[in-house]
Amino acid sequence: MADTGLLISQFDEAVIKALILGDLGYFKGALYENIIAQILHSKKKETYYYEPSQSQEIDFIIYYQGEVTPIEVKSSRNTASTSFNNFIKKYNPSLALKFSQKNIGENSQNVHYYPLYTLEFIFNKEKPILP
Repeated sequence: MADTGLLISQFDEAVIKALILGDLGYFKGALYENIIAQILHSKKKETYYYEPSQSQEIDFIIYYQGEVTPIEVKSSRNTASTSFNNFIKKYNPSLALKFSQKNIGENSQNVHYYPLYTLEFIFNKEKPILP
């Protein structure tokens, strides 16, 4: 949904109450992905979903500097993602982004890790953070 507040308004009252009290529960991943989609849209990034099989999926695919760039969103500190790793191995993108509750970092496969809250600043036109 284009607005996370409207998405939440579609939940039943018990779920909304739990969300207000800070218990994101089962909906945590979906809410985080929706928020990321909203931010990407506000940055004029067209997003694509990639699902090569029923057991694999990439949350977002965008074009960044003319290149296909996968984006993975993790709502917990556990950032393991077989689908994302398989995509990186198969297509070897020049840049891949993973947003989670972890700190900033990168690995030898051009995967850049950022805390969730940093996406708002990543695609800043005046001072982009990305390479």
